[in-house]
Amino acid sequence: MKIEWTRTVVPERDRAGRLRPYAEHEAPVDVQDGGQAQIVEFFSSNMGEGLFVRLQSWDPDRLHSDMALMMNKRVRVTVEILEE
Repeated sequence: MKIEWTRTVVPERDRAGRLRPYAEHEAPVDVQDGGQAQIVEFFSSNMGEGLFVRLQSWDPDRLHSDMALMMNKRVRVTVEILEE
């Protein structure tokens, strides 16, 4: 059995630093700890309830090269339940 989430990873804030509205198919990246942490969450429902997966990047240099690869791209996260 597989559970999949597909969203477009987008910045949470615009260039002026204001929170931006985002669409149902988007997953905003939350920036924390002065830019050292970037967090994106994929929820099973649009209401933020139920099962979710969180991808986090920690980089003291604030480069986040792995997260940058996903920015403004459609990303699919899959959880596969393996039965023995």
